[in-house]
Amino acid sequence: MKKQLISLFICMSFTLFAWKAGSVVAQWYDNKKDVCLTVFVHGSVYTMLSALDAQRVWSGALPKASPYVDMVKRVRKNPLIWQDQVMLKEGWVSFPQESIDNFYDKKLEGACCQQAAYQFIPAYNAFSELYKNNNEEQVYFLFGHLGLLCQNYRADAGVELYNHICDTVAELQKSYCHVRVRLVTHSHGGNIALNLARAERLYNRKLVVDDLIMYGAPIQVETAAYAYDPLFVRVINCYSEGDSIQSNDRFSTAQHKSYKRFYDEELVIDRPETRTKIYDVRLLVNNNPKRFGHSNMWQLGRESKATDCLDPLPIAVITPVLLHALNGQLYDGHFDFNVVDEPGVFRTELSEYQSKKSLLVSDNTYDKACHLQQLIQNNWSPVDKSRMLLFNYQTGATLWQAFQDWRTGVDIESVDVQSAP
Repeated sequence: MKKQLISLFICMSFTLFAWKAGSVVAQWYDNKKDVCLTVFVHGSVYTMLSALDAQRVWSGALPKASPYVDMVKRVRKNPLIWQDQVMLKEGWVSFPQESIDNFYDKKLEGACCQQAAYQFIPAYNAFSELYKNNNEEQVYFLFGHLGLLCQNYRADAGVELYNHICDTVAELQKSYCHVRVRLVTHSHGGNIALNLARAERLYNRKLVVDDLIMYGAPIQVETAAYAYDPLFVRVINCYSEGDSIQSNDRFSTAQHKSYKRFYDEELVIDRPETRTKIYDVRLLVNNNPKRFGHSNMWQLGRESKATDCLDPLPIAVITPVLLHALNGQLYDGHFDFNVVDEPGVFRTELSEYQSKKSLLVSDNTYDKACHLQQLIQNNWSPVDKSRMLLFNYQTGATLWQAFQDWRTGVDIESVDVQSAP
């Protein structure tokens, strides 16, 4: 009888302890919010410089000691090239909430007024707020890299990006209940992101990427199969028939051919059974499939104007609208995402590519788009707002400075980012 009483006492004590511990844990989780970690990854930088070492770029065996690598390193350090596309310095760069607030309050100062990232990310955040879960906060980072046109380089950059994301997720998990990872990429930045699957197989840090959104990424045999890796929950490939760059990379792939779509019938890759949802999304403006060029997806104010209401912002800024539209789709596949840009109207429509069946029409966000456009006019002051894609001041001055530094023997490491013209 005594043993039974003791056993009963121990069981009751354990039950009480477990209930109390469970209550404390539940309260701890109730007081913590979720967070969405959004990372922006730019594409290749000044690909025309690859002609300095064309043979080794073609072969894929690009060494570290190369005139091409040397020039790109010099160009990449120059803040002039940060003025019209979403990039900052090399490495893992946190984008503070203070800069977003300053954009809204028209208080951006100094170099921030010139750099595209300080215009793009606050505008992206404004569209994200339309669909925000009140229990989820937003954290933004940029991953800056050299942007070399080389398959092996992109694989190595993928490992670097992988470790940055894993480290940041681990840190955020200390303060948040759940961490959601979203990558928004342009051009070969998409292939760097696909290489996260390769890095996961090498290092097994249990990374999960909820959304990988790729704008104008050259789809290549070396990385396309990675999209089916369980590391990715959803992969969204956005392309335009007006983008002449995306499928034109014949140099940095062994097949010497790139594609616009994962579902292209000519793309022969291993397509394993997977739970990953993979979407090909064709971008249109007022049902015109050729309005978006390669630069219209990521750069501010370059190339011919694609939309009146958003300009000079690129289409990537309304990624949250696209994600919201795709959230309701049970099956992956091929879709059209049409931007309706008319006087007094700015909305989007998602439809099936083949049948043209309308699936979801967004609310009219004309007023918000116009307000952001006005804020850009007040905040953004690059040295050159011309529509010239290649022959503009930023490109010319950056290449000239890099050539002068190389000619006079200025060491790359001594190039001061702050003092670059």
